[in-house]
Amino acid sequence: MKKPLLLFLSCALSLSCLTPVAVAQTPSPLGLAQATDAVLKAQLEQALQAYKAQDYKKASALTTQIIERNPDFNAGFAYYLRGLMAYEQNQAQAALRDLNEAIAISDKNPYYYYDRARSYAKLGEYNKALADFTISLSRSPNDLAKKAYPYNARGVAYLYSQNLPAALKDFQQSTALDANFKFGWYNQSRIHNEQGEYEKALVTAKKALTLDPNYDAAFYQQGLAYQGLQKYDEALKNFDKALQLYPDWEDYFFNERGLTHLALLDYPKARADFQRALDLNPKNYNALNNLGLSYYREQNHEKALEAFAKTVEVNPQFPTVYYNQGLTYKALGKFPEAIAAYSKAITLKPDDANAYNNRGLVYASQRNYEAALKDLFKASELNPQDKRALNNIGDIYRRQKKYEDARAYIEKALKLDPQYVLALDNLGMIYFGLRDYTQAAQAFEKALKYDPSRVATRNDLGVTYRNLKQYDKALAMFEAILKADPNNGLALTNMGRVERDRGNCALADKYFKQACEKGYKDACNLSCQPDEANTERPSTD
Repeated sequence: MKKPLLLFLSCALSLSCLTPVAVAQTPSPLGLAQATDAVLKAQLEQALQAYKAQDYKKASALTTQIIERNPDFNAGFAYYLRGLMAYEQNQAQAALRDLNEAIAISDKNPYYYYDRARSYAKLGEYNKALADFTISLSRSPNDLAKKAYPYNARGVAYLYSQNLPAALKDFQQSTALDANFKFGWYNQSRIHNEQGEYEKALVTAKKALTLDPNYDAAFYQQGLAYQGLQKYDEALKNFDKALQLYPDWEDYFFNERGLTHLALLDYPKARADFQRALDLNPKNYNALNNLGLSYYREQNHEKALEAFAKTVEVNPQFPTVYYNQGLTYKALGKFPEAIAAYSKAITLKPDDANAYNNRGLVYASQRNYEAALKDLFKASELNPQDKRALNNIGDIYRRQKKYEDARAYIEKALKLDPQYVLALDNLGMIYFGLRDYTQAAQAFEKALKYDPSRVATRNDLGVTYRNLKQYDKALAMFEAILKADPNNGLALTNMGRVERDRGNCALADKYFKQACEKGYKDACNLSCQPDEANTERPSTD
């Protein structure tokens, strides 16, 4: 991506704005000094012109000569100009040395602070950068503070300091001062995307594109906004446009387009984009991680783990990859490895509620309910609006037959989302455990209303109808399961139980036999002797 060269040609690069060189008549003892000043002024003018022509070698030689002869000349402007050239040649440390000297000579010039701030920012020292940006703005009420770009620069420092509200305020100030400043609109779209305000991101990205129809970064932000709004076709169009315009950041663009394909469940195209990103930049750990995620989504767990391992090699401090390793190990039933992976993710990101939630689920799978509850309570503490943690706490209490505690947490989850299917399902199982089959049926019916595809819930509702002696309704549930999956042994077994309850032993034995033949071993020893129906199921991520 082309980076803007933010030149400030009004005052910073005009000698007349700085301490003027005296040219009036002086007593003869000062004649030599006046002549020397005239030579230095001429050299500084030549250096300035060479700088503007990007002849840095000539400009640097001239400023060095001035510094050697009189470092204080013209309020340290030679130091400033040499430092500015160092900055623009990506020599931030050298820039800082010269800008420090310039400020030591004259601490009144706001541009000295502005460019030292940019140097600090380039080195990642954002607190120092922010201090200098603020000084530069406060010391120039009639000049720098009325321009868009310094607010934009300070906003970027706030952005990288994770102070998004302050960053947004500065970016908005930049466009308030200059409505044609495209970088301010673009950076507003960045903040809005970071904050999940996708509609606002679209508005501000479109304003940037109105000013510059070929602004690749603005297309990229539009793509992210459409991705967040789940308008994946529009997202793809914008990522494609960004890729057509400039090749500089292709690996990032390919990575985001790959994520859009991933959201559309087009795994081959997603992997192709992640791989193209990696071909361009083998150290793009986000693309490596996402490549692994694409394999995980396709349940190719071994390939997923290979990609995640490579991600760790590139960036061992990336918490997301350990989280994804945890997901994969859990799917493989490798619980100790999953716990270790989630623990590493938590070490690197102690406020990750999702990692605590999922590690709690792994502990629950090991029936270590004490450790599971500890993690789930921590997840809920970190994110009180996380319905999953509340549901999972309720599910563990249900497994422990602490039904009242279980119901309290499930109802908290449903207060956050009345259509939360997993919580409705758990509520049904709680009432089933309390043998309140009427309320159990109502909860299961609601769950199926919001998600008719849930086979396990349909089975549980059938079992509940059976306990209510509503046999026709029970059979309808099991028949619907078998219509979608004729080999579902549990549904066949439960149909046999219904017919046994009705006294149809021959038909019951037929269903038990069919279930056994289809590999459902629990049915092999069933007959017309009554047994207890079972709705226990493990908690879901």
